[in-house]
Amino acid sequence: MNLPRTQLNQILESATARGAKSAEVLYEEEQGFEVTVRRGKIEDQGPHRSEILTVRIWDEEGREGEATGPMAMADHLLEVAQSSAITALPDAEGGPIGRLPAHTRGLGIDDRRYAQIEDQDRIDVALDDERAARAADRRVQTGPFVYRDGRTLRGLINTGGVIHEELSTRFRLTGDVAYAGSDIELKDEFASRAYAGVCSLPLGARMARAAKRFASAGQGQAVQGRVLLPPQITARLIALLAPGFTHEALSTGTSVWGKLGSERAMDPRVHVLDDGALSGAWNTWGFDDRGVPPVPLTLIKDGAVDRSFLTIAEARAQATRPSGHQTRDAVGPRNLLVRAGTRSIAAILSEIGGDAFEIEHVFDWSGVDLGTAELDLPIIGSMRTAKGKASPVRGLRLRGNLIAALGKVVDIAGDTDRWRHVDAPGILLDGLELVVAD
Repeated sequence: MNLPRTQLNQILESATARGAKSAEVLYEEEQGFEVTVRRGKIEDQGPHRSEILTVRIWDEEGREGEATGPMAMADHLLEVAQSSAITALPDAEGGPIGRLPAHTRGLGIDDRRYAQIEDQDRIDVALDDERAARAADRRVQTGPFVYRDGRTLRGLINTGGVIHEELSTRFRLTGDVAYAGSDIELKDEFASRAYAGVCSLPLGARMARAAKRFASAGQGQAVQGRVLLPPQITARLIALLAPGFTHEALSTGTSVWGKLGSERAMDPRVHVLDDGALSGAWNTWGFDDRGVPPVPLTLIKDGAVDRSFLTIAEARAQATRPSGHQTRDAVGPRNLLVRAGTRSIAAILSEIGGDAFEIEHVFDWSGVDLGTAELDLPIIGSMRTAKGKASPVRGLRLRGNLIAALGKVVDIAGDTDRWRHVDAPGILLDGLELVVAD
């Protein structure tokens, strides 16, 4: 894969020849393979490819126009961008970003063995995991297991002399499992920048064991006391709420974080970092879709909201540097790291005495209110002590306000796990309710 620099430079030259003061082009090309298997048979397989070009232009008064489409329609995209600029508002500060040093190598996001991976190796990943799920228990019923990978070439060039280019890979395996004689249906995934991150981990067997365990769960009763959020659950909750750290959302109070202001609403041990250059992480990149290298941001510091994502326009208004979090049509988090503690969950429970109810699985995440952080989630879980877990119970809903609960942290564990772009620990806290589902 090679960046078509000649064609991209020709687009910039054409833009200025048509009267644009400045211009910018973002080129993205992905090539990969996908296979779907079901009950030991290949349902669908084959290569995939996509190519997207984004053209931006600015006129003499800073009015901006933008268009996105295939490379083959570059001339048409330029016309559309120029037309849209006519109705845009003037902006004296408008224009592409200047030269900022971007490190696109050594980020651990491009599996150099990608070209050596055979299609049969890819197929075997999906087949082996699906078979392992069925082999774990005869009552396990599998839905589709889908393996998908891709290698992406990104390049950004503008009339200010910026030229960025990077290669990256992504690998993802997803699976569906049900347990006969129950209503247990699970979906899960492994996602990695490296092939080894999906081919060497037992997704199917893990899902089958969980389905069998959950199918044996008894009906729960309302539970009073502490709740344990294991790392994967903590990560999913943070991932859902993190898009609210945009500068606009914080300054206007339209997100849950913006409504908090600068007050310390959470325990001072709660600390969340965004790092777009974290080696090998799912959302790592050398530059964002406007050519800005990512800046590490402390989003939550000592229990209080600290920083926000900044676009180029917002940064210029504040005479500071943009944060490197802009995609083609949105601003959002890259890689999130929730600071872990130093002791294991077992050690914490042993020291404080008593037990806690551990949330093992959430069946539907739509019960997270992104504007208030109110939770109403159907869950399955079990009481846990320092010696282990009891039998699981179901028919419960987790309710309460996550921000308020993070103000009542009992302890944060050293046990961590990664879900897509979030690394998080287990958290033991008060302030959440477990009630019997209606």
